[in-house]
Amino acid sequence: MRNIHKILLILPILLSGLAFGEPNHGQHAQHGKQMMNGSGKFAMGMKPILAEYLKIHGALMAGKTDDVKSLSTRIVALAKSLDPHSVSGEHADHYKHVPMNLTKYANAIGKSKDLAAARESFKKLSQPMAMWVGMAKPKGYSVMFCPMVKASWVQKDGETQNPYDDKMPRCGSKV
Repeated sequence: MRNIHKILLILPILLSGLAFGEPNHGQHAQHGKQMMNGSGKFAMGMKPILAEYLKIHGALMAGKTDDVKSLSTRIVALAKSLDPHSVSGEHADHYKHVPMNLTKYANAIGKSKDLAAARESFKKLSQPMAMWVGMAKPKGYSVMFCPMVKASWVQKDGETQNPYDDKMPRCGSKV
């Protein structure tokens, strides 16, 4: 059981590095990649989810949970519109469980009773988000990993913003 937990923590990181194996060369190249692997429609559905996810990230960075429940509820509603069957190509199987996992983990973070529980639940919510960002490579976003808390998250490119520990807001690196 312990090994399964480690695998689940590392899986988004591994997938993010293996997705396309080349850097993003701008919006046109990115659009071409999404069309090649058939994930363009799915990516369009993920953009508003990413926006809500980043708001949760910001709240946790600020040490607040006031809006976390409403934001997680929006993620659940948005995840219902995702169609993993619209994705084709070699990575289609990786997208299959994203809507279900987003729903499950967003529901869990919405039920968090305090900041520590919300941050712990955010680790799980970050797994499908990190997998998607690692594979789709939306411009301006990075998958980050903190070795101290052994968790990944997605953030806008720039200075490290670790949402998991107030004492280590800059701990972590781009995957």
